Amino acid sequence: MRVDEESYLLAMRYTGRIRRPLNEARSLLLPVTVACCDDRSVTMKPWAQLEGELREAAKLGPAFNRVFLGDDKALMLSTRRLEETLTAIRFHLPWITKVGSYGDAESLGGKSVEDLQGLHELGLDVIYHCVDSGDQTTMRQTNRHASYDDCVATANRIRDAGIFQTVMVSLGIGGRERSRIHASETARLLTDVDPPSVAALTTTIFANTPLAAAAYEGRFVLPGPFELLEELHTIIDESELSTCLFSALHPSNHLPFEAKLPYEREAMLRILDDFIDLADPSVLPTAGLSAS
Repeated sequence: MRVDEESYLLAMRYTGRIRRPLNEARSLLLPVTVACCDDRSVTMKPWAQLEGELREAAKLGPAFNRVFLGDDKALMLSTRRLEETLTAIRFHLPWITKVGSYGDAESLGGKSVEDLQGLHELGLDVIYHCVDSGDQTTMRQTNRHASYDDCVATANRIRDAGIFQTVMVSLGIGGRERSRIHASETARLLTDVDPPSVAALTTTIFANTPLAAAAYEGRFVLPGPFELLEELHTIIDESELSTCLFSALHPSNHLPFEAKLPYEREAMLRILDDFIDLADPSVLPTAGLSAS
């Protein structure tokens, strides 16, 4: 990391664990809310503090050309507040070319296509649409306060607004008990959404969370590495996507790869079959691979 980037980070006031998508690793993380993915409450950062951080960032110059709005529920803010935020980014950091944010059916539930179009015009270029699973039971068990249909409707509004979306799904989130159903229903959801980009991550159990408590009590068992590869196989095999970059490059995954679907589906399925049939943990690669 360059010195000017370090200075940028010092200008921001981060609270708690910072989350951002893999593609935003080189973006300036601008916290606009303080929230947790397991908590529906959102605390809005005071405007004076937010604008002060932007002024400090402006003094440091163009170390970044992208901004990522934090935290998990940034888009739960009112459309007006988001418009003000995007306008302030443009004013203070005119060199920023793209703004991204996490989003889901809950945080975007009150925003129309017209609202999202307005945000897009002010610089919101990409939404990382967190769905985790297409399995309704798994959604409820993981505190997703939205239905399958809500997720599809949200994806349609994002697309109609002209905003690029990456749909994020979580391998293993259904536990061993619902692994097959979770994978199959997630493939169905991706088919109905037909996004240009999908990012698959592997569920991680963090201490002092409801999932950790469920795992400790035996109510949740995370599937093993090759069971997770079987989930990936099912999702890729059963989804029907027009043109999609399917990425499993996140460090949490046991077999990092990237494939263009549907063109590289058969090649990727053969690779997954080979690893699943071998069932040898020592052969799982540590670097990403391509189906090409």
